[in-house]
Amino acid sequence: MAGIQQIVKEDAEMAQYTIVTMFRDRDVIGTVQQELRNSGVDLHDGQMLDRDQGDVEGELVRRHVDGDDIRHYMRGVEKGYPLLVGTVDEANLQRTVDILDNHGPVDMRDGADLDSGAADLTTDQSAGTGLSAAATGLRDVNETDDMDRRTGTAEQEEVIPIAEEELRVGKRAVERGGVRVRSYVVETPVEESVRLRDETVHVDRRKVDPNRQATDADFKERVVELHETDEEAVVSKQTHVTGEVVVRKDVEEREQTISDTVRHTEVDVDKGAAGLDRTNLDKGPVR
Repeated sequence: MAGIQQIVKEDAEMAQYTIVTMFRDRDVIGTVQQELRNSGVDLHDGQMLDRDQGDVEGELVRRHVDGDDIRHYMRGVEKGYPLLVGTVDEANLQRTVDILDNHGPVDMRDGADLDSGAADLTTDQSAGTGLSAAATGLRDVNETDDMDRRTGTAEQEEVIPIAEEELRVGKRAVERGGVRVRSYVVETPVEESVRLRDETVHVDRRKVDPNRQATDADFKERVVELHETDEEAVVSKQTHVTGEVVVRKDVEEREQTISDTVRHTEVDVDKGAAGLDRTNLDKGPVR
């Protein structure tokens, strides 16, 4: 494999690993990130670093990358090579390593590789300096503190993880339905009948008895006025409230019992001829 990556175990209990991988261009990093997601790998705090994105060295220091490795990485960054950094769980470590290996990471410690800029990438180098070698080393020896520093020797050990599940029940609001109330105006045609009176003044001339004698009263001046009056319909409206619609919501609380199963690890210790000593290691922390 033509790449050097930094794998740092973040937490002995959480079993998380920081991965720093150098590639030749940004497009490859985008492809790797997509393939990790498609494979179900959660790259925590994952991001791409290059010389156009601020203080790369400071970000590597924040992620506790070794100082010598930082200097090698910065050589590549200055030449325009981007870095993919992030944290993965131990369960996804090998899958992550395989995906990174398949996309030709750059060997940060190989000066020729960094200086070439266009060298063909291979996947069959076996110098033991790539992700696969680093991951294998971390799986073989989980804690380097087991070394007896006084004698300079290390004890070989096999680690059996003790795991336990804890049931946590929360709650969330789920919309089950609802009511939407809308008021609107409807116009309805109505008819009412009313009797109206119209007045008309008529002036007629009629004949009188030719034998009738005129008197002085017939020669008086007179003025007669009659006014014509018509009636017309007058319309007015009066409003009044006939009722109300009230929208309200009642809230009730109920208790629900959740049934599920949780798992935990138990270890049987066989002491050989002395018989089987079954120890339930979930009773307390294992150091």
